[in-house]
Amino acid sequence: MTTVTIGYGNHRPECIAPAIALMRHHRFVFLEDPVDDRFGAMLAGAFDMDAYIAGLDTEYPLFMRQNCRAMQTLYAN
Repeated sequence: MTTVTIGYGNHRPECIAPAIALMRHHRFVFLEDPVDDRFGAMLAGAFDMDAYIAGLDTEYPLFMRQNCRAMQTLYAN
């Protein structure tokens, strides 16, 4: 049996922990963000997170920093 979960969250820091908790129970996670080669390198710690965020056109840098840290932890596990 295959389970697919589609989640939507707004860009608020309090949404990160529940989203990551849900992602931990899935084998694959697909994000809505456009393809960016630096993202994979950032997840693996091979590209500086602040440099990655600085290169984005984001209105929510605090959210992005917290989200990137959470995604790195998820990726490492």
